[in-house]
Amino acid sequence: MFSSNYYLMPKFIEYYNRADVLIAPSPQLIDRLKQEGLADRPVVYQQFWDHLVMEDFSAAIPANTHRLNFAGNPDKFAFVKEWSGEAKLHVYAAQRELANPNLVLMGWHNGIYLLDSLRQTGGLGLVWTDDPYMETYTTMNAPYKLSTYLAAGMPVVVKNNLAQAEFITQQKLGICVDNLAEAAEKAATISDDEYTLMQRNVERVGKLIRKGYFTKRALINAVMTAQLQPEG
Repeated sequence: MFSSNYYLMPKFIEYYNRADVLIAPSPQLIDRLKQEGLADRPVVYQQFWDHLVMEDFSAAIPANTHRLNFAGNPDKFAFVKEWSGEAKLHVYAAQRELANPNLVLMGWHNGIYLLDSLRQTGGLGLVWTDDPYMETYTTMNAPYKLSTYLAAGMPVVVKNNLAQAEFITQQKLGICVDNLAEAAEKAATISDDEYTLMQRNVERVGKLIRKGYFTKRALINAVMTAQLQPEG
């Protein structure tokens, strides 16, 4: 995930090559690992990490407030501090002060409190990074932020090259864009009808994420795939 840990790749490849079945977030990641020496193995794709929720949600349903929400540390995501988009960016992090009038600091929230706050704030959840290494990583991984927004019932704005971008477009769960200016413009101008349609679709997928569906499906499929492999 981080360039400083890249030296560990050979050890992980050796470990993965002992597996009967691999569980991965995307075909893109498997293609990348094969460049590092991964042998052909049966693969089950999980696609989304789950965000388990045992408690009941608040009665609030995310509304089209034309806001963008970002759950992440501004010290790790430089674009946050420089935000100047058409829509205000609501930042969920521990920072108490940031010298930018276009930001609304929401504080750090945990678990159900974060999901409840996102539902009440409304708008769209932003999945983004401006770090070149991390951006390459997001083309292969399943960002946890994405699952958090969907679990909260919130439509998302993501970059076009995100591993899940095609699914998001097909299922009408959000908007895929090329840059942050486009993300802000889309959030500021989205119609109520378009937002409501996306929110209803997100609620359907979010319910699966909250109940651990994607993990359960991946584990069951992995066991079945392993059992069906011929001996020798």
